[in-house]
Amino acid sequence: MSDGFIIKFDGGDADYHAVDMRLLGESLQGIDRIASDLLVAVLNSRVPRKGERTPFVVKAYEPRPGTLTIPVEIQEGAAFLQLGWQIFGPSATDILANWFKAVLLHHGGKEAESKQALEYVVELAKSHNDALTKVDANRHVEVMGMQAILGSMIDRLGPAATQTVAPVGPSVRRLWFFSPRKSDTPQFEISIEDADCIREKSVLEWSALQQVTLQTDGYVFHNRRLSIVNPYKNGFLSAEVEDPVAEVENNPYAVAGARKALISVDAKFGFRAGSLERVVIM
Repeated sequence: MSDGFIIKFDGGDADYHAVDMRLLGESLQGIDRIASDLLVAVLNSRVPRKGERTPFVVKAYEPRPGTLTIPVEIQEGAAFLQLGWQIFGPSATDILANWFKAVLLHHGGKEAESKQALEYVVELAKSHNDALTKVDANRHVEVMGMQAILGSMIDRLGPAATQTVAPVGPSVRRLWFFSPRKSDTPQFEISIEDADCIREKSVLEWSALQQVTLQTDGYVFHNRRLSIVNPYKNGFLSAEVEDPVAEVENNPYAVAGARKALISVDAKFGFRAGSLERVVIM
């Protein structure tokens, strides 16, 4: 079983049936990551773990003659033919296209359109929920939870969104997503302006080096990572410790982490779109 979508580059180099190979490779890697995370979420009803890959295979085929149009297919591994992706039947392509739309438009600053696309994905999941339950109760999709899962995944896919639009601007003018069943009507497009917004949002803005007090929650010695409470909102972050003393056994970071104690450090904060994403302790 396979399903998929079609991507088409337009303008610039694409008018000559070409695209910068390095940027094309980067784009396909971003597409693979976005698709893979969705498939892991669908299969397991949870957010993918760091570095986790789907048991499905995302394949890009050679461009069609006379165009820069690339068919992309989702193919299930033989051991997983009874799991996950096929539960959506003929709606699989629409779910995937709208998931891309939700992710890319979110990172392009078009929140209303992104939310609408995400809600459409969830509605398609709902429509197949009853049928799935009849086939295999153990693979029942918790639709209400799925919306929360997918919503939480979108923010962390910023780097993959940036990869996806890599050729748009430097090499081509537009990126189109099509459904194979509606190859004459694009699901949506990414313009240079959209791509620039996605790239701008993905750039980290760093604070000046400052002395701060952080609440610790653990320390990993081998990679010098200090788990801390996010000082700006609920949750935790893994701070990178570049202080050379961190290499010493029983260093202050290890001691504080073991006790879950407060620690005063010199650090700089990296923000993306106003949200704290990295902490580096000097």
